[in-house]
Amino acid sequence: MKENKIFKWMMIVLFVILAIILIIQLILKLSKHSPTDIQILYIGMASILSYLLMMSYKLGTFVGEVKEFMKTTKNSFSKLKEEKDE
Repeated sequence: MKENKIFKWMMIVLFVILAIILIIQLILKLSKHSPTDIQILYIGMASILSYLLMMSYKLGTFVGEVKEFMKTTKNSFSKLKEEKDE
């Protein structure tokens, strides 16, 4: 469980860093400084990919929690049915 939290925070930090770099490069580009269009596109694509990775990880975690909830609920109903039959 601790490894999952570390991985989650690493993805968030990666996304934030890439987003900050993208904003800085856009500001530099608008003020007629060094970054090329390709550099901005690469950072933009990397930040989008890191965001998608972060969201897919969160979705996978949510699906796992839903499956666990369904399993627990099913067991509860089967126990309730057994108690009712007795």
